[in-house]
Amino acid sequence: MGVSPVAILCNGPSLEDHAKAGNLKRIPCETVGVNRSWELMGSSYHVMIDPLQWEMYERVTRKSISTISNLYTGMIGPECAHRIHILDSVEPRFSFHPIDYGAWLCGAVTWVALQLAVYWRKNPIYFLGLDLQARGSRGKFWGGTFPKVAEARQRELFGFARGLLGHNGIELINVVIKDEDTRCHAFPKRKFDEAFG
Repeated sequence: MGVSPVAILCNGPSLEDHAKAGNLKRIPCETVGVNRSWELMGSSYHVMIDPLQWEMYERVTRKSISTISNLYTGMIGPECAHRIHILDSVEPRFSFHPIDYGAWLCGAVTWVALQLAVYWRKNPIYFLGLDLQARGSRGKFWGGTFPKVAEARQRELFGFARGLLGHNGIELINVVIKDEDTRCHAFPKRKFDEAFG
């Protein structure tokens, strides 16, 4: 793959706001969806590490997980998926070769998607729904919780990404509807039309 932009569709509640505003349909580049982003839009690539995620897909859609093209999972993933070794650490770690040597999870599926995007030579990398905070009781656009300790850990993680990837010329952009939608201050926030205009 040559150098080209990509948008990562994250778990945050604001991803649903982007969908309601019609932004997801207007993304002018390839996308990498994580977890249940398929509820809002199909993606060029998809990352699901937790087996409960692909079971949920089959239960809700009544379709086989094999209908998701370019699905990336851990080694226990379905046969139709691209299986990669998933490594974990409490410390921020990053793999520039996730297909060959494994991807670091570090508590965030979006982190795996970012490592894949860098491996595929995507630049710039846009994030939609990278909130790193709960909205009321909803930690993710589809429900679930987002503990305070996870918020802090992921803010540290994406701060690490800015330093590491910025030194390698990779631009990271957080696409927001409102500035207060995210607590990720590690890289620039831009409104949709400003980011993609």
